[in-house]
Amino acid sequence: MFKDKNILFITHSYRNWVKDRIESIADNFNKIYVLVRYKPISKIGVLFNSNIFKMHTKEMVFDMNCMPSNVKVIPVPLWYLPTNNGYLNLGENHFKAVKRILKKGSVK
Repeated sequence: MFKDKNILFITHSYRNWVKDRIESIADNFNKIYVLVRYKPISKIGVLFNSNIFKMHTKEMVFDMNCMPSNVKVIPVPLWYLPTNNGYLNLGENHFKAVKRILKKGSVK
């Protein structure tokens, strides 16, 4: 049906139901790009042994096991502090980060 088409997903994680849904349609597309946001600042939490930060690390956001060969997951780093102001600007910052990745040509 869409074997000659590519599709792009922008998600908050690539685990569980998101991963399952995307991989279930993989046979129907030429290439699937998944842009997944993560918080690089979460690495700081490892120093403090904080569970709050651990759940936002790359390892917790991405599940790269048994992926179809036509699925390409691209990390989207978002630097922000978990404050009210950080959350208020999160959507705009996510949009800008995705736009930068698309301009780099990672998704074709």
